[in-house]
Amino acid sequence: MCHLPEKKPQQSLSEYSGEIYKHGCEALKDKNYDLSLIRGDRPEMLMIDAASVYQKVPIFHIEVGVISGATDEYVRHAITKLSHIHFPDSESAKQRIIRMGEDPKNVYMFGSLDTEFAMDVEKYPILPKPYVVVLYHPQPND
Repeated sequence: MCHLPEKKPQQSLSEYSGEIYKHGCEALKDKNYDLSLIRGDRPEMLMIDAASVYQKVPIFHIEVGVISGATDEYVRHAITKLSHIHFPDSESAKQRIIRMGEDPKNVYMFGSLDTEFAMDVEKYPILPKPYVVVLYHPQPND
């Protein structure tokens, strides 16, 4: 497991991404990992993806092929092209990945982890009642 540094308050995303890449390469070096499991579309994940490529670690990407219209979309598609096995969360995302040139036998319909969790949230006894779910997805320039 790779413990990534926290982004410093005045640190640019470019500087932080460089740190993530460096830590990712160190964490993967000489370890012979079976795979890197990437979830998401943030620049931090792109850096781990790139480190995995250079360390020759196969990459599995979860929740791939989504279209958002945000900057994350470019990062997500770059991760797709660097990844070996793809797990989209919808049939339309699966078809999009295949249209991007990925081999259909490396694309497996997976579903959404967030949706699965939300559907089962009542089963978790640690949540007090009533409860509120708050979601936050920062933009890459945060």
